[in-house]
Amino acid sequence: MDLHALTVSIFSRGKTAPTVHNYAGFERNQLFIDQTNHFLECVKTRSRPIVDLEDGLQSLRMALAVKRSIASHRPVELASVAADL
Repeated sequence: MDLHALTVSIFSRGKTAPTVHNYAGFERNQLFIDQTNHFLECVKTRSRPIVDLEDGLQSLRMALAVKRSIASHRPVELASVAADL
């Protein structure tokens, strides 16, 4: 992830080059405002959020895998992170 260039590179086993996603024009602050408004609307109307608990858990697994990968300088399987949660 390159926060300055607003790109995410995904490295896949067996591929020599990463898949690069570009998010030019992405407004981070608006993301947080939209998330907060959605959460408050769900509380108010007692409706289900767009992102549920399972989605949040998967996001946590990915973040922990990224952290381990950065620390070890090696790819990390998501399955190995899931075992720790």
